[in-house]
Amino acid sequence: MTLSGKRAVITGSTSGIGLGIARAMAGAGADIVLNSFTNTDDDHALATDLSDEFGISARYIQADMSKSEQCRSLIEESGNCDILINNAGIQHVSPIDEFPIDKWNAIIAINLSSAFHTTAAALPNMRAAGWGRVINISSAHGLTPTGPFFFDEDSLDRTAELEGALMYLQNADTLFFEPGTFVDITSEVISCVNMLSQTGFQWTLVQGNGSNG
Repeated sequence: MTLSGKRAVITGSTSGIGLGIARAMAGAGADIVLNSFTNTDDDHALATDLSDEFGISARYIQADMSKSEQCRSLIEESGNCDILINNAGIQHVSPIDEFPIDKWNAIIAINLSSAFHTTAAALPNMRAAGWGRVINISSAHGLTPTGPFFFDEDSLDRTAELEGALMYLQNADTLFFEPGTFVDITSEVISCVNMLSQTGFQWTLVQGNGSNG
């Protein structure tokens, strides 16, 4: 399988599952856009290292996924986005009556709303190209209630269903990936990349054994 000539944008991709997916995409020949909310020399060096290792084009773009305008500008600055992987996510656990309001707002913004904004920005070019892939990285918390993480991840599940329905006639597929609690990045990234090689429309739910933390 090759993704040569495709560009993949992965949110929250300087570590963990996001970086693992970026490496898998690069290994399959895709050009890569890494993202996080920081903007350090190490962030840009990471993209350079991927480019040198896999012989692809890689760049780093800073964007805060809690900010709607930055979510959309990430896609615009990336240029042509063929593959969008909404991976960014945070977590905080606390009794509801003690839960900080700013933490709640940040979780909803990053874990849920960011996927809406990036997808909305990426879809027009995918539609024009007649090909596109959107992968939403959720969590096992989307199936099992564990505080606010359940609400935003379950909503992301439902968002993926809606995206898939809207993209059905546009040849832009929505894949949905739901890692569990413990990290097993290798097998999950392989599954993620393999799904990209399929043709035609599909909405796929995959439960794994990893974490996007």
